[in-house]
Amino acid sequence: MAKSKTSATIQIQAPVEEVFKFAATPKHTPMFVPNLAENSGFSTDETAVGQTWDWRFTMLGVDLTGKAETTAVEPNKSWSLKSSGGAASEWTYTYEAAGGGTQVTVTCEYEIPAGVLKKAAAPAVEAMNAKLAVAALDNLKTILED
Repeated sequence: MAKSKTSATIQIQAPVEEVFKFAATPKHTPMFVPNLAENSGFSTDETAVGQTWDWRFTMLGVDLTGKAETTAVEPNKSWSLKSSGGAASEWTYTYEAAGGGTQVTVTCEYEIPAGVLKKAAAPAVEAMNAKLAVAALDNLKTILED
């Protein structure tokens, strides 16, 4: 199956260290990523290469589960992870001090699961995922600026 890709960028008025510390912690991502119901079963509490956890995500009413692993970390600059199971994906979050705050960019390369394709055509899923990336960053901004 071909991979799809989406990305979004936002400016958050908070220090890069604060944004990174919150957003690069897998226990926090269900707080800001829509449809990510939970992350659990962490191999360690530290965000580090090799850290693993279980995830559960709902896409178009299809409950997807799997494993994720941190694949790269550069403190206050980037965090990357790879998921497998119900949906294979690779995520990279980058953080850059800018304008008195932090510019955050999320990029996700993913395969659309077959169960989801039974409910909607690939272009519809891709459009929905693009909106999800923007919503995730909007939620992160709301959490960190309030």
